[in-house]
Amino acid sequence: FMKPVKFLIIILLSCSLRGDTFGESQQTKSLEPVLDEDAQINVIPGFDAELLYTVDKDKYGSWISMTMDDQNRLIVSDQKSAGVFRITPPEKGQPLTNDAIEKLPLEGPVYGFLFAHGYLYMVNAGLHRAKVLPDGKFGKPEKIAELGRNSEHGAHSLVETEDGKGIYLLAGNATEVPAHQKSRIRKNMRNDVLLKHYTYGHSAGKKAPAGFVMRLSPDGKEREMMSMGYRNPVDFGLNRHGEMFVYDADMEYDIGSPWYRPTRINHAVSGGENGWRATSMKWRKYFPDSIGSVIDIGPGSPTGVVFGTNARFPTEYRDAMFICDWTFATMYSIHLTPKGSSYVAEKREFLSKSSGLAMSDVQVGKDGNMYFITGGRNEQSYLYRISYTGSESTELSKLDRSGKEERATRHLLEAFHGKESAEAVEVAWPFLSSDDYHLRYAARLALESQDPSTWAEKAYHETNDLAAIHALLGLARCDVDGSLPVIIERLNEVDFAHLDKMGKLALLRTYSVAMSRHGMPSADLREAAADKLDSYFPSDDDNLNEELCRLLSYLEHPSIVRKTVALMKETEVSEAEVDVSLVSRHDYYRKRILEWKNNTPNTLNMHYLFCLKDVEVGWTEADRRFCLTWVNTLLEKKGGTMYSSFLVKIRETFIESIPDAEKPRFQELLGEVKGLDLSKLAKAEGPPVDWTVDSAFKAIKDKPLRNQDFIQGEKMYEAGMCVVCHRLGEKGNHFGPDLTNLGKRSDYRSILESILNPSLVVSSEYAQDHYVLKNGTSVFGRVADAKEGKIFLVTSGFAQDTLSMIRTDEIESKTPSPVSMMPAALINSMNEEEVRNLMAYLISGGDREHEVFKE
Repeated sequence: FMKPVKFLIIILLSCSLRGDTFGESQQTKSLEPVLDEDAQINVIPGFDAELLYTVDKDKYGSWISMTMDDQNRLIVSDQKSAGVFRITPPEKGQPLTNDAIEKLPLEGPVYGFLFAHGYLYMVNAGLHRAKVLPDGKFGKPEKIAELGRNSEHGAHSLVETEDGKGIYLLAGNATEVPAHQKSRIRKNMRNDVLLKHYTYGHSAGKKAPAGFVMRLSPDGKEREMMSMGYRNPVDFGLNRHGEMFVYDADMEYDIGSPWYRPTRINHAVSGGENGWRATSMKWRKYFPDSIGSVIDIGPGSPTGVVFGTNARFPTEYRDAMFICDWTFATMYSIHLTPKGSSYVAEKREFLSKSSGLAMSDVQVGKDGNMYFITGGRNEQSYLYRISYTGSESTELSKLDRSGKEERATRHLLEAFHGKESAEAVEVAWPFLSSDDYHLRYAARLALESQDPSTWAEKAYHETNDLAAIHALLGLARCDVDGSLPVIIERLNEVDFAHLDKMGKLALLRTYSVAMSRHGMPSADLREAAADKLDSYFPSDDDNLNEELCRLLSYLEHPSIVRKTVALMKETEVSEAEVDVSLVSRHDYYRKRILEWKNNTPNTLNMHYLFCLKDVEVGWTEADRRFCLTWVNTLLEKKGGTMYSSFLVKIRETFIESIPDAEKPRFQELLGEVKGLDLSKLAKAEGPPVDWTVDSAFKAIKDKPLRNQDFIQGEKMYEAGMCVVCHRLGEKGNHFGPDLTNLGKRSDYRSILESILNPSLVVSSEYAQDHYVLKNGTSVFGRVADAKEGKIFLVTSGFAQDTLSMIRTDEIESKTPSPVSMMPAALINSMNEEEVRNLMAYLISGGDREHEVFKE
């Protein structure tokens, strides 16, 4: 076996392999969708759209997932309790009637389906499978893997493996990782961030591996972690080469910040780490230990994915990956082209609607047509069919073999991932200096899977700087005791000037990972590293400046403040690239994103301020004044929900660092960092009412919500304490779910149930945990931070800045709490008209021009 491997390596090393691929894309093809009059959606010319069914929400719910059986019947699931249904699509031009919808004896909600190995697999508060019987019925479902509770950020989708011998499971960042025997990634996962970061806000307590792909045997017993570091990917697929691609979500709260990452397509290679971390800890796509992205899509909410391989579509679309954006009512076709051992991609808009097309899943039927559904979060569900009616050839193209050799080499290297092998070091080592990013990556992971004692000396004494950098990055990630001094000493010898940009970024990242895991090096090594890097700062490249500033701030180089302040005076704002026609398809995000576009912050300077916030040396009064002025300037700009919160935290850190004796000189810049004063919130006039869901619903339904009082509704948003935890338009906090679009996704009764009985349904994103300590004490709360064997909990939404600390070695057990952090019946202080005005305010999303306030 090894002789052919070495022979192939020799051949490939003698070739000029293709360069780094991530983040590259081709120009978008200028073929615009046109309106299909019958279906009232825009679709590429030559395609026909049919609205097959408008779902009866009261009977069938709001649909979130779909699959096809071997008889071209659809299986769909409601997001709540309506159930799972089987649908027989009608012939073209014929309507779909309720007679074609059959309720199945399967428990919902199901977030992902797969027919494989004679079973129907279902993601439903765990991974289940039900035997497919000869008569089309199903056997009793059995649970084959624990996955925690159902969640929009939980486990999602399933596909059959490329060899047909197993299944792949895709999960979001709130999923409990099942026990597994194998992993392509070292299990000593860390955040690997160098500077002090803020872990306050959305998903603050989530840690690696976050979202992941796992391979399971058909019975679920054999499990292997394949890739990780996703935020919340809902769906994925395999192309004709058998390569996996994942459509991952952004964190819209981060828009405007330097760590914002748009929705994107990831090449889910073996052992791939995609770098999602909570809040401000997200990895940059150019980090050498992150896979990056094949193409960035932009703001949105990823849902359904399907490859067009089996579609009766024009040839160019049969190799395309179709992806659905729930927020902006758009489906794209992603056209992948091999480059090196990975791919580049082109994005085209395939179909869309001006609004109201919340696509949740898409499939290709046995008839060669595409079917997609809308729904989720109580949105109205529709079932559409897309068929091709044009004259272009629909033959499947000859498989593109370009990149075949490079992919084969990557697969050979990936065979060592998660396995010890005597040949791994010898085979992998030459590829640490490859021109191909993914071959370097695969080679490093092959090394990390071996006992580091067998290759550490080779890494320390490697004479090729690029190979040494990637070997030492792997060694740093192996947590070898005593390795830090030798790693830093060798990195200090690297000829920085002779590296290309990616090599320089790899060097800087290796310094960062080594020190984030192993601490500050000795004074002589620290000074040598800082002086060496300082000579190259600033550079003429923004990415290099970001990482040089990060490292020099950590190392407290005496010149870092002076040089960074000078650099900040020269940076220019890069205007946000926003497709106005696209974001206009969603009212709330259109407003927020256009505000960001029209008042774009200088994200580079925000990064530099973030780096300088904890630096203790080299400050002058003028430099402090400059930085505080810049924080205040950035606070006037626009971004996502967390944008201003992080700036306030940066500002607080700067203020705390000013010696008390000097603070009076900065008084005009300090102001007052205020929290929310609960005593000053508006109060209801009453008299109080012991409201139930039925009585409150009757008070609203008996008389339509019209001519309501906007001002009183806004006051009741305070009186009901909603403003303390929830954002609505420009008002409120982000501790709980954003309510701006509540009126579009929930009906009156659902809203009242959430207010009066908040523990009825608790989203895992905002749930608290129940900790039982070894002394018998119980603590309930949500993780805000964790470090050095301690966990810091928010125990009350009304005191979000007051954290309770517990030591991890004192914890006996931890279980999800079914009790919401939101108290029940917060509207009981209100009379009937006050409740009506609060409901109008919630329904309106804080828009005083909404119809509920008109006569």
